Order: sequence, then structure tokens, then C-alpha cells
Amino acid sequence: MNVNLHLAASTPATPTTVNDTNSHRTGRSNNDNNGRGARKRKFGIPDLPFAHWDIDSRKWRISFVPLLLAWAGTQRDPFGTNSQMADEVAALWEHVYPAIVLNDTRLSVIISVVRMFPMPS
Repeated sequence: MNVNLHLAASTPATPTTVNDTNSHRTGRSNNDNNGRGARKRKFGIPDLPFAHWDIDSRKWRISFVPLLLAWAGTQRDPFGTNSQMADEVAALWEHVYPAIVLNDTRLSVIISVVRMFPMPS
């Protein structure tokens, strides 16, 4: 079941090219593992493929996360949605960030960030 929540209409945006590795913001490189063997990289909000950090991070907090939580709340097992959220994350991303083209790498980063997102207390 998809939640049909509407956001304020905005003017259509043109697709934006964004660096998939935001190491300039995080100070980390993709293969910075301190000389150890390969390990899975942990992504955080600074790794999200935002085109304009101030505007897009606000949209993340104000629109994207609440919409995703609203969707999860409609599921039979809202705490078991990690395995089924890829399609919903992609649809929400295209709705909230129509100018930022989503590819497999970006989707993986976004899902990783969403899964690590702290729950409100």
C-alpha cells in the first residue's frame, strides 16, 4: 500500500549532476579503511547526493523522512520494512528531489542512510 501524501507543488526542475561520493563534505574517501581489509562503508547524511546542501538537507528533514516514516507506518510490520523499502525510497526520492537523478549507487547510499537513521525519542 502506497501512502498518497501531497507536498506543495514546485516548479519543475531540470536534472542535476551530483558527485556520488561526497568526500569533499565528509573528509573521507571511498576506500579509506586505515590499511585494513575491505569492509562495508557506513554512510551518513553527509553522503547523500544533494545538489544544494542547504535546500536539499532541509527537504530531507521536512519532507523525505516524514513521508518514508508515514509509509512505513501503513505496513503490516512497520519495523520489518527494511527489506521492502527500495521501491518506496526510489518513488519518494523522485517526488521530493525530481532534479537529482537516481541511479543504483545513489539508491544504495540513500537506503543505507535511511536504515541507520535514529528513531525519534
